[in-house]
Amino acid sequence: ARKWLDDVFADLRNFTNGHRYQNYPKRNLENYRWAYWGESYPALERVKKRYDPEGVFRFEQDLYTSG
Repeated sequence: ARKWLDDVFADLRNFTNGHRYQNYPKRNLENYRWAYWGESYPALERVKKRYDPEGVFRFEQDLYTSG
């Protein structure tokens, strides 16, 4: 199933802008910050650091890796 899904995304690559919906994370996605948030990443990182400085809301592909 994973190979099939990877193949589908590869086939669709030329029809997309390269961004992905972050609610369906892909563990081995390269440069996931750009793929999920694009140019909004720096602003989102500032918000995350301000409102969650302890990193309570964390997951594998978070906005930033240090708490």
